[in-house]
Amino acid sequence: MPKDAAVEEFARLVRALKARDGRSYEALGRRLSVSASTLHRYCSGATVPEEFAVVARLALLCGADGAERRALDVAWNRADAARRPPAPEPRAKPAPEPAPAPEAAPEPELEPVHARAPGLPSERWRRRWERPGVVGGVLAVVAMVTLGAVLLPEKARERPPNHRRR
Repeated sequence: MPKDAAVEEFARLVRALKARDGRSYEALGRRLSVSASTLHRYCSGATVPEEFAVVARLALLCGADGAERRALDVAWNRADAARRPPAPEPRAKPAPEPAPAPEAAPEPELEPVHARAPGLPSERWRRRWERPGVVGGVLAVVAMVTLGAVLLPEKARERPPNHRRR
């Protein structure tokens, strides 16, 4: 089935459900938790829902029987596959390199100087904390909490006398 034909078949089934129900796009959209324009795009074939859950809720709301729901599922799967880009073809693996001769022992690999020692943060963790603003943000929060505890007068830290605990 061509790409556009799969999407059009799905849109035709959704339009049939909507027409049979008789509600407006806005009324159906409210019940499905989608906007009226999104539902219209599904019915016109402009887009296909990311997940089948919206279509399943529409079928249930419009009173579709089991055969109609199965047809919707098949049509959605075809339309979803048609809208996704084709998977790249796997590349051929290069021929393996020949093993070194047995008389030549391989040199031991030295661990790089920057290698992670046990207990030290990983490179990935370190990169996250080195992002601009992260350290400054953490320091700002610590400073606000510390200064707030120091600068607030004693009375401001106490509860008001009429405060009830819930």
